[in-house]
Amino acid sequence: MGSTRKSAGGTNLQAQEIRVAIYRGPILTLLRELNNDTNWRAIYGNRPKRLKDHELVLRFLALYERHGSYSRPMKGFLNDYMGDRTDVSTRQARKLAGVFSATTAAVQQGIGRRAFRPADTLNAAAVDSVMFGVAKRLDNGPITRPKDLASAFERLLANERYRLAIERSTADEESVGTRLSLAAKAFSGVA
Repeated sequence: MGSTRKSAGGTNLQAQEIRVAIYRGPILTLLRELNNDTNWRAIYGNRPKRLKDHELVLRFLALYERHGSYSRPMKGFLNDYMGDRTDVSTRQARKLAGVFSATTAAVQQGIGRRAFRPADTLNAAAVDSVMFGVAKRLDNGPITRPKDLASAFERLLANERYRLAIERSTADEESVGTRLSLAAKAFSGVA
């Protein structure tokens, strides 16, 4: 897939806009449904015009399922994941939707909008790592004290290695691995 394509109106398309045009089927339906999740909308905010929110949903799913095989560039990783998941089964789609919904509910209740904006602006690396860390915690059972997520988040932000991994070279394998690992560790102790 080329880096950019022009729409009929002459505007360069973003990577997710190209994916939406190329990949059809249940994965696209799933992404659209998850992008409408009430908690996701509350944390993310208003819909952008260029599908960045849609892409971050895809990014979470891809990293949640395949973080161990991540390799840069992120764009290629997401293209491969979406291509492989075009015909995701109804059962698997329900499972992913459940993980996503539980994760956004916990993040919204425990941390709120700041989870995605550690420095007041949306940070895609913070989005993927916080969502991943909370989802991995939820794999071990429900969170009974969601407000403890806020304390764990503050400790995570105080970690210089984590801050570097969400601020510099964010698509490098080392940065992705570091931030996902640190986020999973930070949230693992939340009751």
